[in-house]
Amino acid sequence: MRGFAYVVEDEEYFSSASIRVLGICYDIRHALMGNREYQFVENGLTDEIKKYQGFIASDKNIYLKIYVLWSEMLFVLWALNDFSLHYAKKITKNQSMYNLLTKRVGKKAFSPESCSDGLQPSEHDS
Repeated sequence: MRGFAYVVEDEEYFSSASIRVLGICYDIRHALMGNREYQFVENGLTDEIKKYQGFIASDKNIYLKIYVLWSEMLFVLWALNDFSLHYAKKITKNQSMYNLLTKRVGKKAFSPESCSDGLQPSEHDS
């Protein structure tokens, strides 16, 4: 959690989003601990398949349930993406490395100083 707090301390608008993200994480954690609902679902393994494969397994899988609105989940996904981009920008030393980490590589992403082999950006594109 240290990296998450490191991202949040910079800008104030991240604090309310981080509370919502941590709320979802809290629900997932309690579901894994067995404090939420669960459902058994058939996994399609038959006795013949288990005998042929040579392993012992259950006939059912367990699905853990948490109740989250779709809009809340979409917001959390957006916020986590934004947090990771903000953190990547913070830990990189130069703009070209940030572009590489976020897959924003183009003709303007490279500078002659960032190329270790001395090639110009136009030579990398061919």
